[in-house]
Parts: sequence; structure tokens; C-alpha cells
Amino acid sequence: MAGDGAASRGHGATKARFGTQRLAYQSLIHSDRDRSGAVAAWQPLSQTDVRGFVFHPEIAAESKRTARATDEEQQLLGIVVEHSIARSAMGTWTLKGGWVSASELPDPAGPGAQTAATSAWSLGTNATTLMERLRLSFEYAGSEPDRGSPETTGGTQAQAYRLGAELHPTPSSGEGWHIGSEYSWVGQRFDSVANSDLRPDRQRLRGYGGLDVGDLRFRLSVRRDRNNLALDPAKPTRQADQFQTTTTWQPANTRRVNVFGEPRIRLDAVLGHDQIQAVTAPGPRTERSEKLQLGADFRTAGGRWGATATHDQAPGKIDANTGAGIRGFGVELHHQQTAHPFLPVRKDLQWQRREDLATTTTEQRWQARLRSSNVSLHERMNGEFDLRYRERVTSPGNGREASVNLAGQLVWTMQTPAATRNGLAIALSADYPGASSQTSANRPGDGYQVMLTLSTSNPLAGW
Repeated sequence: MAGDGAASRGHGATKARFGTQRLAYQSLIHSDRDRSGAVAAWQPLSQTDVRGFVFHPEIAAESKRTARATDEEQQLLGIVVEHSIARSAMGTWTLKGGWVSASELPDPAGPGAQTAATSAWSLGTNATTLMERLRLSFEYAGSEPDRGSPETTGGTQAQAYRLGAELHPTPSSGEGWHIGSEYSWVGQRFDSVANSDLRPDRQRLRGYGGLDVGDLRFRLSVRRDRNNLALDPAKPTRQADQFQTTTTWQPANTRRVNVFGEPRIRLDAVLGHDQIQAVTAPGPRTERSEKLQLGADFRTAGGRWGATATHDQAPGKIDANTGAGIRGFGVELHHQQTAHPFLPVRKDLQWQRREDLATTTTEQRWQARLRSSNVSLHERMNGEFDLRYRERVTSPGNGREASVNLAGQLVWTMQTPAATRNGLAIALSADYPGASSQTSANRPGDGYQVMLTLSTSNPLAGW
């Protein structure tokens, strides 16, 4: 749960925050997500930003620890430096460097357990040139294993890089088109440390483009992923191709169609084709996936509302011995009330039906959600809350599972930020993800989390 807006700071200014927050740093070695810890930011020059951080998942008080991603089970220590260079003839260049060290938490199975530690670094640049027509990006990263590990650095296999280019017209031309491509390569020994979504031994090539014609917007994306780059016969090989199109209709003149509000209609189509070569199989196996989604959104004076319908088919299984695929259909209704003077809330209702193509077993999922952000409770007191109810029913067998989740946050601004000073605020957040009628490995059961945040700026703001 986060809000918008950040306190401004001038040359030489610093600010710090302790609590659950995001670092605003996305790279090959770090995925930007909510983490518990401390961040200190310093601006030694007008175009230079320095941020140091320490993240530890046990800073928050928890009971019955909930499931977390791999990189959220580590202690993180690092620094990020960013410097911008503006030249009218050359364009704008941004240089960014980062270093992250990660240590696994001690094994709770017994005392004296050894913990592994790794570190990684990243250097990157973003540039805008050719009268703001061309955007270029490049990032180069490497990782080092634990000092006590028998593995070596692995040379180039412990490195990764990513480069991209995008061409579009100048902002003043009024033309609506763009075309670009991106390529990334990750070595088999590269450890992304704080980015568990990035897998080693992978390469990706992606091309995309867009065109605006009147009230219509067309987007196209083609992607190919491949692993086992060394073609090791002892490892399985997967090549995944994906084709995606998006068409959006949003009329500029809504007088003739403004019955329920200003409309926006969007149609998404995704086709996937995976070719898998197992180690023991005589030939490759093919898996196909498809997704078709139609959404309508209407904006009114008091807020916005809409509906989305989705049909998809993807590899997987519910209760079959071998996965023949899962076919699904779902509907989502939402309404966001933004003009309410006291309680702006968003209401969501979702329903999904999934069917195992091998056994015809069906699974239905319901979710109802009520949430708000930045509710003014007092002159210096703000809050937000999030209430969710989930239910899953499987047939035949009539298996049923239901859960309730309640989260909220109160923020007391003791000193408002100004041009010559930072603000001072304290926030109390709580999360109750339990009340589950059934527990499993992925749903440990009832629990809660409480966090107290002290910030020299708004704790709901980003960096």
C-alpha cells in the first residue's frame, strides 16, 4: 500500500526512512518491490543522487511467517548512485551504478548453520538523443559467489547484460508511433541477488512497436526466450515464443457516446508457442498457450467503473497425472469512487472458472475486494485500508477453501515538508492475512504483521 508524491530536496540535502518501502531501483541485480529496512538518500550535487540501504525481512514483527519470494528471504546491503548529464546538442544521459550484497537468513532447523553470501554489481546508462527521437539503454552486471563456496567466479558465465533502443517522433510533431527492440543475456553462473525473477542461463530478444490512428491505438510485441545457451545435452532446453497485440479505442469527442461515462475499450490477444527438449525424450515437445481479453472502462465525474472478460488456455493441470492443459474463463467488475469528500474507495469483484482438459475437473475462484488510499481522517492524520475475501471451490469432490485478508495504515504528519526542510512523519501499518479455512504449503494459515515507520518525509511517498 503506497501513496503518491515525495518531498523535494535541494543540493546537499539528505533524507532517511525506516520501515517497509521501495528503493525505486530496477536493474538486473535488484527488483523494485516492498521490503522492510532502512534507506538513506543524499544529493551531493544537483544532478547526483546517492542512496544507501539495508533490508532485512525480520525487521517487521510477524506471527506464522507467510510465503515469500527467494530474494525476500535474504538480508540486503547496498548502494545506488545516479548522475544525469544534460547537453542540448547530445541530448540527455543518465549514468546509474549499483552494488548489492545478500546474505541468506540462518537456517531455523538448528543452531550454528552456515549462511551463504553473494554480491553483485551493475553499471547502466540511459540516453535520449537525435532531437529526442532515439532512446538508448545499456546495462552490464556481474556477480561474485560466497567466499567459502567451491565455485569460481565463472568468468563471463557470471555476468549479464541488457541493451535496448527505441525510435519515435519528436514530442512536438504530434505523430503517434514508436518502434524498438531489446536484447538480454544472462550467464549460467550469474546470481541476480535481489532479483529472483531473473533466471540464469537465459537470453531474450524482444521487438515491439505502436501506432496511433485517430481514436485507435495499436500495439504489437514479439518475444523469444531460450535457455541452455551452451546446448548441454544433460540439461533440458526450452525455446518460448510469444506474440501479443493490443488495440485500444478511446474517443477524443465523447458527446455522441458518453452514455455511461467517457469510454475506453481495450482488446488484448496473446499467443504462445514453447518447444521443449527433455533430456530423456527422443524428440521435442510442443506446448501452446492463448489468451483473449476484452475490457471496457468508463470515466465519470465521480470516478470510474468497468468490466473485463478473459478467456485463456495454458499448459498445466489441476489433478491430472500429466498436464494436458487448463482452459479458463473469468470476469472482473470494478468501481473506483474518487470524488467522495471523505472516503474514496475502489471495489472489485472477480470470478474465474478453470478446467483440467485431461480429467474435466473444474475449479472456481471468487474474490471481493474493498480498498482505499490516502483517506483524510484529520488535519495531520491520513489512512488507507484493504479488505479482501477469497473463495475457491473444486469439483468433483466439493473441495472448498476461503480466506480473509485485512490490511491498513495510519500516518501522522508531525512536520509538513517545505522547500527548506524535510517533513517528519510516523506510520503504523498492520496486515492480517489469515482467517483461512484450509492450510497448505502455499497458505501457511492465520497470521499478522505489524510495522512502525519513522520517516523524514512522507512514508507513503516514493524515492
